[in-house]
Amino acid sequence: RRLAHAPAEAVRVAVDGGMAGEELRQGMILGDRFRLSSRIGNGGFGEVWRALDLASTQEVAVKILFQERAKNAASLQRFGREAEIIASLRHPSIARAVAFSVDATPAYLAMELVEGIALGHG
Repeated sequence: RRLAHAPAEAVRVAVDGGMAGEELRQGMILGDRFRLSSRIGNGGFGEVWRALDLASTQEVAVKILFQERAKNAASLQRFGREAEIIASLRHPSIARAVAFSVDATPAYLAMELVEGIALGHG
C-alpha cells in the first residue's frame, strides 16, 4: 500500500510477520526486501542496521523496533507516526524514507543510508 501523503518512493509494506521472536542477525531478510548486513547502532526503542535493498540493490539504513516495544500499542503507534512523517518529508538535508511496515514482525523503517559520524557521537 502507498501512503496518501508519502512520496511515491516511500512504500508502506505489509508482511505476514513470520519472524516473531527471532533474533536479528546478519543475512536476515525483512519484508522480503531488506537483507541485514551489520548493526549500526541502537537506542531505547530499537536498533539500526545497514542493509541491502534487494529491490534497488542500494544500501539503506533500517530502523527496527524492539519486540518488547512493539507489544505496547502506544509505542507501535508512535513508531508508525514517525515513519509516516519521515516518509512525507522531502528536503536535501533529511534522509529519504524508502519503505516501512508496522504490520511486520519486527516493525521497521528503511531509509536512505547516510555515511558519516552519528549525531551525538562527534
